[in-house]
Amino acid sequence: MVRAMNVRNVGDILQCRFKLGAFLTDHNNVRLMKDLHLVQPEWTSINVPVTLVHVIDVNSPLFNMTNEAIREISFLTLCSGFDTTFCETVYARHVYFRHSIELDKAFQNAVMLYHDHVVVDSKKFDSLIYS
Repeated sequence: MVRAMNVRNVGDILQCRFKLGAFLTDHNNVRLMKDLHLVQPEWTSINVPVTLVHVIDVNSPLFNMTNEAIREISFLTLCSGFDTTFCETVYARHVYFRHSIELDKAFQNAVMLYHDHVVVDSKKFDSLIYS
């Protein structure tokens, strides 16, 4: 799981599309980029935190990998969306290396929904709890 959010003070990023990839090494020691299917790759807005989820099942390139092997993988997250302030498409990317990989954990809830407003606790944005 990866969490994302627009942290700018003004404007909105709409029509967000995310991609997640894993850098894997094949049996010939060649480094390959494999797409990881996201449960929900598109979001209307990211003004509140969104959690990107890849399910490790028989269709996943990560299937049958040990926790130690997964910790050795680098992951690339790509995002594109429409910036309402500048009226253009914007892009962002981030690479997660072994020190960023946490297994058997989940994100702590950082959003409180009320009938007339939403509160985001930015201190909990990347806080993890054991799942």
